[in-house]
Amino acid sequence: MNPGRIITLILLVAILIPGCRRGSTAPPPGILTRDQMIAVLADIHLVDAMIHEETNSPKNKNDLGLTWYPSVLEKHDVTRSQVDSSLFFYNSRPRDFDAMYREVLKKLNQRLDELKKEEQQVVNEE
Repeated sequence: MNPGRIITLILLVAILIPGCRRGSTAPPPGILTRDQMIAVLADIHLVDAMIHEETNSPKNKNDLGLTWYPSVLEKHDVTRSQVDSSLFFYNSRPRDFDAMYREVLKKLNQRLDELKKEEQQVVNEE
């Protein structure tokens, strides 16, 4: 192999390798951090579950969504645009997004366990 090709190959590898470390860098400005995104997604899924349990009517579900989803954004001090951009950003990194969703599920299961304990305490007090 000639020296010019070796140098070209080394430069190509040096340029491409840093791009493979997606999880090691902070998200760009305007994108929620991993922890923020996990918290927002967990709360969004809680709202989804509450809406599903509250009514069967599509119109009522829509009305509840218009009321409850903004409260999630307000709670986390984020905008819809930030959440949408962050979803797009993390969705383009499937491994990271999958790991984040495992954390979301973990948070939701912890909350479910807390609710079951609270319910059991109420039953035991009766």
